[in-house]
Amino acid sequence: MRLTGTEDLRVQKTIDGIYSAFEDLICEKDFDKITVKELCDRARVNKKTFYRYYPTINDLLAELQDAYYEDFMERTAGMQIPQDLKEITREFCMFSARQGKAYERITCAPSYRTMSTDMKERILEERPESPDIDGIDGEEERAMLMAFITESTLAIYRKWVAAGKPVSAERMTEMAISLVCGGVDNLMKRAENE
Repeated sequence: MRLTGTEDLRVQKTIDGIYSAFEDLICEKDFDKITVKELCDRARVNKKTFYRYYPTINDLLAELQDAYYEDFMERTAGMQIPQDLKEITREFCMFSARQGKAYERITCAPSYRTMSTDMKERILEERPESPDIDGIDGEEERAMLMAFITESTLAIYRKWVAAGKPVSAERMTEMAISLVCGGVDNLMKRAENE
């Protein structure tokens, strides 16, 4: 249940407790090992209360992912690829660096890969692209370009997290922009010269 701020204080505390307990469990174990009973015990609510707000634990995960998705899409509203690639890459890296451990786990841990792939697919489906990208012919080439952009940016973020964040978020962002945008710029320049 997404809170609007108009709910009774008890409902807000209950939902906050469920979210907090869920994020803690995500940080501790694989999603398929998290049970509703364990979540309820940790949140200090009974199962009946949990089921009043969420039909399944998958619905709770979907709501959490929706919150990340909506926040990122709001921050990048109106931006297009490739014109705004630098800004989109910067926002993804900085947005991701500001999130907590649960986001890191969902985005980086192999056991959560299907879930992070679902989030990435959703972003790609709704991200506006320029109708014509010079040097890119057809849907297959466009799909390859988008795969390069998303997979490269995610790989840089995942490596940064896996390595224990050895450089600042700003430096990681600069590197991602240079590598990803540099690759796309090179492709565009080659297309102009052909």
